[in-house]
Order: sequence, then structure tokens, then C-alpha cells
Amino acid sequence: MNGIDVLKELHIPDESHAEVVRGWGDSYINMPDPVEFLQEKYIREICTYLAVEETVCDFLLQTAAKIRASKPLTAFTWHMYYRLLTPSFSFGCHPGGFGAWGPLTEVLGKHAGAQILLCSFAAVGEAKKRYEALGHPASLIRDTLSVFKPFCDPHINPAGLPGGSLASFSWMRLYLTCRLFQLGRFNYKLMETHPFGIVLRHRKNAAKIMLMEAGTQCNVDGFILQKEDPGELGGWTNSLEETDTAFRGNPVNPSGFALRDSHEFSKAEWEVLLRPGDIMIDMHIPTGGNMTPEACLDSFRKAFAFFKQQHPGTFKPVIICHSWIFNTQFEQMLPESNLASLMRECLLFPHNSSGRDGMFFLFGRDYDDLSQAPRNTSVQRAMLSILEQGNRLRSGGMLFFEEDLQAFGSAPYRTSFQLP
Repeated sequence: MNGIDVLKELHIPDESHAEVVRGWGDSYINMPDPVEFLQEKYIREICTYLAVEETVCDFLLQTAAKIRASKPLTAFTWHMYYRLLTPSFSFGCHPGGFGAWGPLTEVLGKHAGAQILLCSFAAVGEAKKRYEALGHPASLIRDTLSVFKPFCDPHINPAGLPGGSLASFSWMRLYLTCRLFQLGRFNYKLMETHPFGIVLRHRKNAAKIMLMEAGTQCNVDGFILQKEDPGELGGWTNSLEETDTAFRGNPVNPSGFALRDSHEFSKAEWEVLLRPGDIMIDMHIPTGGNMTPEACLDSFRKAFAFFKQQHPGTFKPVIICHSWIFNTQFEQMLPESNLASLMRECLLFPHNSSGRDGMFFLFGRDYDDLSQAPRNTSVQRAMLSILEQGNRLRSGGMLFFEEDLQAFGSAPYRTSFQLP
């Protein structure tokens, strides 16, 4: 079966063929007959495992039947999962993302999103076996893989039907490599730091100061300069220098913005706590509510304990996250929210942003006409209000150190913030 012929039959645009056909030889010669994850028994088992509603399970079974009835659809769906699972050796080795892969609306209609979800279900079954082989408890595995369940909820998907997202499908590789774990409210994995300059700790009182990465540009308000940012006038370029006796750079106010003036920090008083390349605990925030202060603290504690038990001595005991969630605009607009409460407990820092950060996550799509966007939650309303006022959305970053767990609830980074 010729891969390009299949893509043409499924109406994949010609400009996407080179990317999508990559690895076709690998996947096709390794395609089982039948493809297990398209069979009723497998689908029902995963639906039971994830506690999926019967109506959703029936919809997925209908989708699988449509795929099985077409050899090109079957081969394409297997190819999609195989590319998630395996690097390509017949056309390069980088597995890449899936943005160019569809969805297959012209051939599957309302079932197009469910085709992506079936590939995700294939990953659930494989990931479950791999986590089990590593000896992780069944409850932890179930909690971790429950991240797939929201895609089964027709009420939270833009089309009103159960279905996965091509934009986030490659994220499933983190489960297949058993790197990601649900520990309380949040997901975590180990990774090297996002780029920032350094974090210093006061040798006597343990106060923390982040210094911006050299060469990063800020707008007049101290946030990372966005392309075509109207705040460019009055902005600046950050510097960072280290001598035998001191560090000098642009500090970050722990409320989330950089300061224009450069400051010097004596090595006699300050030590380096974090540098670029350090391994840390990276946090991901799954869909859903219940981000109460109690739930956040519980999750932080579980994350530190888990990774210290699993990988002792291999990482710095600090949680890092960068997300549209940590947009300081939301703290100002929703000061009584759980989100604002979490932001006040963390050391916030500026991060690269596009100006539309979080739109896809909250709405499942972007909107040229904002009046058509739903306003069902306070965060949706806040996000749309920012844009309707002619402002740009931002992403932000956060840090939380294990040594500050006892101070959670007292805004430890803001209350201890000091400059020489």
C-alpha cells in the first residue's frame, strides 16, 4: 500500500504529505492484522478502565467500525499510533508532532476527533503495561492515565463530541516513556530548567532572588517582549554578569515581572541555588478545577516525596512550571480565585508569550470574532476581557522550593523579597 496514495484518498493536503508519510514503511510492515486497539474488546476495556460513559464508548465503537471498514483508514490510524510510539528509521529519526495530520473530517465527518481519541486509547493500554512493568502502584497509574478522560467528555470539546486533539497528541509520548506522573492535583516529570539567568539564595535568611537571562528583552512593564509588542518603547535588554566577588543583573520581582535597574549581589551574602541546565521537577496543570490552596500544597508535597524516592540525589528539589495559567493579568482580575492564591505562593517570573496564550486550552480554538467565544467560566471571561480591551495575553513561569513548604500560605517569596 503506497503511503502517498493513502494520504490522497483521505484528503490530506499535498503540502503535508512529506511530513505525514515519514515512517510509512516502518509502520506498514509492522501493522498487525487485526489492529488490536480498533477492536471492540480493547475499546470496551479501556472505557471501563477510564470510567467512560456508555454513550461515549458506543460512539468510539462506531468510529472504530468505520475505520476497520476501510483499509486506507486502518493503515493511516495504525501509522498515526506507530509514529507516536516509534521513531522513524525509514525517513529520518525525529518523530515530530501531528499538526499536519488532519483531522480526517472529509472522510469521517463527526467521527474525525474520535479517530484521534482511539489512537490515544492505544497509548493508554501500552503506557499502562509499561508503568506496571516498572512496579508503580495501580492507583498511581490509574490517576496518571486519567488525564485522557476529559477528551471523552463531549461537553468540554468544541464540537460537542468526544474526541482528541492533534495539537496535544504528541504529549502522549510522555506516558509511553513513563516520564509523567499524576501526584494529587498536578502532573509532574523531571527535566532541565527553562532558560532564565540564575536563582540566588541568601546565605543567612534563605531569601531567593532570580536574575534574568542575559540578552532577553523586556517591555516597559518588565515582561518578555512579544513580537509587535506595543510596550517596546521604554523597554530594555537584560544583562547578567558574574565576577569573583559578585553577581550583577536584572532581578525579578516574585510577583512575576523583571526590574529595569541592574543590582549587584555579593557572593559573601548570596549563593547560587539554580543555574541553567539544572534538573528540576516540571509541573503540568491538567484540565479541571479544585486548585484549592490545600490541593496545591498536597500535590507539591507528594511530588517532592515521590521523585526523591524514585530518583534520589539526581535533581534540585524545586518545582517549575511555565504556562498561560501564570499570567499575572489573571491575578489582578480574579484576586479571590484559587489561581490567584496559587500565584501568590510561588516565585513568578516572565516567560516568552505569543499574545494569545491559553486561547486553545480554554476554548479549543482561536476566535477572530471574540463575541462568538463562550463565557462559561470566570477565567474565560477574564481572558476575553483582556483581548477586548486591546491588550495581549501573556504566559508566565513559577518556581516553588521544597525548603519553603512550611511557609506555604504566607506568600514566602513576596514577603522575603529584598534588594541590596
